[in-house]
Amino acid sequence: MKAFIHIFRETEEIMVKDMNPAHVKLLQESIDDYMYRHKYSPIIYLQRYNDPVAVGLSEEFLIENKYHKITVTPTGFSANMYVIFEAINEDNSVCSCYDVYCDHTCGTLQCGCIDVCRCRSGRY
Repeated sequence: MKAFIHIFRETEEIMVKDMNPAHVKLLQESIDDYMYRHKYSPIIYLQRYNDPVAVGLSEEFLIENKYHKITVTPTGFSANMYVIFEAINEDNSVCSCYDVYCDHTCGTLQCGCIDVCRCRSGRY
């Protein structure tokens, strides 16, 4: 399953795009370590999209972690950091257009080309 990643410092939600890249890397490592220790193996994208995204989350993980924050402790951070995963849909894949909301109907092929065969380029 796919989910947005909400990141909190103490009680304030913070945006990855406003963070120092070195801190984002440390946060990424901390989330990856948490997942590894709890035997989950999703792909975490903190910087690829406007909103951080996790791909490949199990339904079990989302059910277990739906209503509480996961505490992560990145090296060098002075404040407590928390993460919440908000399920997007049951589809694990991300479309070639790189829009996490896309349900693969935009007409972008895996190679990145526009699908003209199905009249999605404006040509008939």
